[in-house]
Amino acid sequence: MDSLSRLADFNDLDWAPLLELAFREDRVASDVTTLLCEEFLDGRIDPSLEVGFSLLSREEGVFCGEHLLDHLSAVHSWRFDARLVDGDHIRAGTSIAEGRAPWAALLSQERSVLNLLQMLSGVATETARFAHAVEEAWSLWSDSEKELFEKPRLFHTRKTLAGLRPFQVYAACVGGASRHRLHLADRVMLKDNHKQILESQGLGFVELVAWARTRPEFASELWLVEVDSADEAMRLAAVGVRHLLLDNFSPSLVREVMPALRSVQSLEVSGGLRLETIASYVIPGVHRLSVGALTHSARSLDISMEFQ
Repeated sequence: MDSLSRLADFNDLDWAPLLELAFREDRVASDVTTLLCEEFLDGRIDPSLEVGFSLLSREEGVFCGEHLLDHLSAVHSWRFDARLVDGDHIRAGTSIAEGRAPWAALLSQERSVLNLLQMLSGVATETARFAHAVEEAWSLWSDSEKELFEKPRLFHTRKTLAGLRPFQVYAACVGGASRHRLHLADRVMLKDNHKQILESQGLGFVELVAWARTRPEFASELWLVEVDSADEAMRLAAVGVRHLLLDNFSPSLVREVMPALRSVQSLEVSGGLRLETIASYVIPGVHRLSVGALTHSARSLDISMEFQ
């Protein structure tokens, strides 16, 4: 799946509230330090006088944040002479954007802008590392394996911060991930906690699936069901569950159970996938790899602003 396809779901994402929330939280309009400078410089320099600036990356990574720059340009009088676009790879010392803006606005808004650019680019960068590891492992498949099986796709999870999810997920997709559930209304996904509630009543997923098939309002064939053992995976596959998530399976166990799951339309692996281990899960027959670390463990990219 190319980057345009991955990002199509975010065409209507409104970035303005994210930046405006950051400005309100930092009380940009009440920046006493900048107000002090304005008062001291009254009559010497107009607060609206534009000065040049550069946004620089101090380390290698993947840039994400062009829509924030769009909003700064449209609403806050930042003018850009040159800038990168989402998904551009950057080296240490790369100029992300250059332009001009009112000096008082730059002083007050700098930290909020950098925080968001660093967070978004950090998620995109971490995701790109995982995507590269998946690509390298897939490249080692035999030609016959590539003909018979599709390359596993990388997915985000819902392990995000409140209020930031669509933006963090967008950044993960910029880095090479595909869109999973954005929220609980997206799709039925039965997990271990649901199973424990059912089991407290002497029931399980098999009974729930059978019941749902008698109810036309539930499209049970689209459900994603999490399993934590090979036996459970085979039982659910035997009753026609088409989308299984193997949770915390070792690579060897995934390979062991694979022949019994040929009827499964989508086989997902999740649970503790790390950058140093994900290649071992790029197994012919696995369709999806979902990784919480893309969003919950990504380190912000080091980005700075310099006045010119």
